[in-house]
Amino acid sequence: MLTPEQRKQKQRLTRYIIVCCMLLIPLLAYTQRNLLSGELNLPLSSTVLIFALININGLLILLMLYLILRNLVELIFERRNRILGSHLRTRLVIAFVSLSMIPTIILF
Repeated sequence: MLTPEQRKQKQRLTRYIIVCCMLLIPLLAYTQRNLLSGELNLPLSSTVLIFALININGLLILLMLYLILRNLVELIFERRNRILGSHLRTRLVIAFVSLSMIPTIILF
């Protein structure tokens, strides 16, 4: 079992990863859109760059889905064990899921 300090550190790391993903996904999608529109005159090897951008976006979206689903599973176990504050955490997770999934779905 994790100590409270380890749990807080794990939550900080998870939040940091989520924020990075939320910043990188739109940035990479914008770059990808500019490359595909033909505004930039790049050599034929630019297809490798586009391929890499598509794969990176896909991996970031999968990472976001994993983190969201993990939070939901932890929430279900906390509610079953009737841990203090689980109802408030339920509301926070619902807000997080809605705020993170709406832009991700639009971009995807």
